[in-house]
Amino acid sequence: MEEERVEKALIDLGLQRYEAEVYRVLIELGEATVREISTKCSVPREKIYFILKNLEKAGIVRLVEKQPKRYIAMPPEEVFKSALLTQKKKYETAKLVVNYLQKLYEDGSRQIDKRELKFWELGKDTFDKLLGIVESSSRYLYMVLSPRHIARVANSVIYERLKKLSKKGVEINVYTWFVEENIRPIGRLTNVSKVYVLNEPAWDASLILSDGDKGQLIFNEYSSIYFINRKMVEFYTSMLMGLEVHSINFDELDKIISIDEISLDLLISNLEKLHVLYDKWLTNLFLSINHDKEIISKIMGKLYDSLASVIPLSEMSLHSILNLITYLTYSLGNEVKISFSESSKTLVIEVPWSPQLDGIINNGINLPPSPWIYILMEYLRRKGYKEQTTTIIHYKADGYVHFIKHFIKSP
Repeated sequence: MEEERVEKALIDLGLQRYEAEVYRVLIELGEATVREISTKCSVPREKIYFILKNLEKAGIVRLVEKQPKRYIAMPPEEVFKSALLTQKKKYETAKLVVNYLQKLYEDGSRQIDKRELKFWELGKDTFDKLLGIVESSSRYLYMVLSPRHIARVANSVIYERLKKLSKKGVEINVYTWFVEENIRPIGRLTNVSKVYVLNEPAWDASLILSDGDKGQLIFNEYSSIYFINRKMVEFYTSMLMGLEVHSINFDELDKIISIDEISLDLLISNLEKLHVLYDKWLTNLFLSINHDKEIISKIMGKLYDSLASVIPLSEMSLHSILNLITYLTYSLGNEVKISFSESSKTLVIEVPWSPQLDGIINNGINLPPSPWIYILMEYLRRKGYKEQTTTIIHYKADGYVHFIKHFIKSP
């Protein structure tokens, strides 16, 4: 297979473009230093260090020598086993949908006449039809917007119609996927709807459902399927409810995503740099200070103040902070789930188990190695929450670890 096809396949399996190229080259070389890798690929050498570190954390490559650092690639079948299962499930779901649609089409007993099911496979009125659906909605409108369609919806006359629907009390839910260049459209849509960012693999098509009886599948500007069929809408709606369980609700993040342009630009441009800096601090923390609580407290303060220079943390509610921390961890590819019970003052942090995490726990550290979790703990401390106990539970069957922390709050 040519290099371009291999790297595109790796991207489809979840790697970023540069990660895919570095991983492919490392497999070809078998074992290599950063310098050797850089001579075989187009990735800037200074980025390769950061990419290898991320791939190592993800278990995709392994450091085998330290002087000089040499890396090997982990077996592709092992690395992408989970991603392949996800792709298989996605294909099986699509097949079920096609079979279901075919059954509806062939079912002569359905109430709707075939002539009411209209196809625009070669037409140029895809977004005109979408505008018509939006304008005719009176009870609810659910929109699953693919990354390539969300900007078109958020920056057009469709958005103005959504504003009018929102003022009329029409329920509007938007489901989408996080892509950095789409952060502004996502933020804009939070003004007129509830926005859920999905953890599932992104769809290429968009899906629109309205008032329980009509909808549209959008493939591109020139190809879509418009349908009026209650059973079909019910089927797709049930699918959305399943997706919603595995999503992040951005409804509480208006003040983060919709902050003024200068602050937002700072957040976008500095996010990767901040993460690298925080990661460096944490590495030094774990390796050199022997878990000294006083020093940890000082560094937690530095982390908090650094992020507070970009986002007004002190003005945000606890619920907003939890959503922010979830958003930050998700946007950097970390699978972390966080919840807080106000009644019991209990914080639950769920992270995937890994040998690295096991080693950290055995060394006496009772927090996941994430800078964002440290920021959350510092926020709680500054709001008067005092940590009392920590319980760590490893759910071996599910492959997750729960850090359960109990607090009391100062009056």
